[in-house]
Formats: sequence, C-alpha cells, structure tokens
Amino acid sequence: ASLPLPYRRAGWPPVRDAVPASAALRRWLLGRDLAARVRAAPPDVVLNVHTPEQSTVAAHAARALRCPLAGVLHDQPELWEGTSASQQVVVRRRVDRALAQAARVYPVTPALAAAYGPAVAAKADVLLPIPEGGAATAAWREAYARPHLVLSGSLHPFQRPALDALARALATVGGRLTVVTHHDLAPFADLAEAHDNLSFRPAFDSAAEARAFCTAEASAVLVSYAFDAQPWAATSFPSKLAEFVHLGLPVLILAPPHAAASAWARDNDWTALVQTLDGDALDAEIAALATPEGWARRAADAHRAARGPFDPETIHAGFEASLLALTAAA
Repeated sequence: ASLPLPYRRAGWPPVRDAVPASAALRRWLLGRDLAARVRAAPPDVVLNVHTPEQSTVAAHAARALRCPLAGVLHDQPELWEGTSASQQVVVRRRVDRALAQAARVYPVTPALAAAYGPAVAAKADVLLPIPEGGAATAAWREAYARPHLVLSGSLHPFQRPALDALARALATVGGRLTVVTHHDLAPFADLAEAHDNLSFRPAFDSAAEARAFCTAEASAVLVSYAFDAQPWAATSFPSKLAEFVHLGLPVLILAPPHAAASAWARDNDWTALVQTLDGDALDAEIAALATPEGWARRAADAHRAARGPFDPETIHAGFEASLLALTAAA
C-alpha cells in the first residue's frame, strides 16, 4: 500500500530550506507523523532508500516505533553534482547519523559501504540493483556490422570527452550513437554538430519503452562513466547494466579503472570493457562489435550475467532472507 508523506499538517510551522533548524524540524515532524499512521499495525522493520532527507525521516520513524532501521544505499549523495563544499558536510552528517542507527545497510557495492567507515562496512550486505528481467531476444543481424550504440539515462557535461571519443570510433566502421536522456542537452549542442553519427532523443516515459527501443534499434548498449570527474563512480553501480543485460545485447562498459563498474567487469571477465580514452582500445572494441564473432562473444557475456549475478529472483530472494534474519534478531 502507498503511504504518501504529507506536505504539511495543521499546526506545523512553515519550512524554509535555507534555515537548517526549520528543515530539521520538518523532517522530525514527518518521521513522527509516519510512525503515528502505522502504529496500529507496526512494521517489523523500517526500510529506507538513503537520501539526505528520507534518511532522517526514516530514522525518526524507526526510533518512534522502536523497530530496526535498514537502509538501501545506492550512492554517496554528498558527492552529487552541484553540491557545494559546505553542503557536502551537512549532507554527509545526515547520512552518517542514519547509517549509524541502521541495524543493516544494503550498499550497491562493497566500496560504497567502505566509504562510510568500518562500522558501516561491518553491517553491510551488498544488494545489486534488482532488474525487471525478461527473456533475451537479441540475435545477430547484418545491420549490426554498422554498430548502433544506445546510452540511456543520466547525462552530465563531464561525459563530453567519452561521447566525443565514442562517436569518432564508431565513425570508422559506419556506426552511430544515440543518447536517450531527460537532461539538458545545451552543453552538447556543438558535439552533435561535430558528429553526424551522434544524436539525442528525449527519455521515454517508462523503462519498458527504453528496453523496447534498444531491442528494436540498438546493436549494443553503452554504460559510461567520466574519466576526469564524477567522483561517485568509484562507489556507485550502474542499474542500467543490471537491466539491459536481459536484452541479450552486448553492453559496452566505458569507464576508468577506479570505477566500481570497471572493477565488477574485471572480476567477471567482461569482454566489452574499455578503461581508457587514449590509444586504440576503444577503436578495437568497436571494430569487434561490428563482427558476428565479436558481437556474439559479448552478447554471451550479457546472457551469462542475466542468468547469474543479475537474475532478479536470486537478488530478491537474498534480500528477503537478509530482512527476515534482521527482524528475527530484533
């Protein structure tokens, strides 16, 4: 059942984001309100997806209900783009407090748990993104000899060098790149003008539509991290990787060696991994994707991952077992 948090209740003072005490009071009131609404049938555990605001609300609710707090941790919000140095301190303090209270933490990578210290790492249970799954339908087509790569998701200005290098590499074999995103495209206008094989289109309304587009149009899917910025790359994990392997298409991971996605790829003998924009590695990878043998080898990696580490039922079963053990120990 859905239980939306209220924007405001009668008698609550107004909140001003610029006034820290005001915002802190509102989060406490939201946590108290949430606890009151579920007290008649209290939960066994309060499970939270950690963000600076939600973490605090969930922590208040768990304390009021006297039940364990568990948190799913996808990335480091204090490192999000546009967060000033002073804001980073505040955000980190909020997340640290919630993680300290949590009986169990579910980070998306071991590195993410380690980033918050040994106490958090000691109670961490890695939880990979849970994809929707589905049967893979992709098979080699002659059109794939001119590779069409699709990048779907977030887009940041510091991804420009990677997109530029990829468009150049694809041009050598008559390939193209499509970026599907809801982000501002203004910083990339000149890049699209410089490469006639690079195009952008608006994000789809649903993940199912994005998958359908890739199945119909793409010969491979791209997962990309910046090489000279994006500090959260070292601890985050691309949910698109877990999701798109179920298409049966090759997934090219273009990321620096320190990125968690690169570490996962190395540990899992992932063929389509390029960890530098220098030299011939990217050109060689694109050339391999343009051949039936190279494409099939990389597609086999996707099939293997879909049946193994990214099998949604396996991930969910482990998550459920961990939560049940937590509530049994409470």
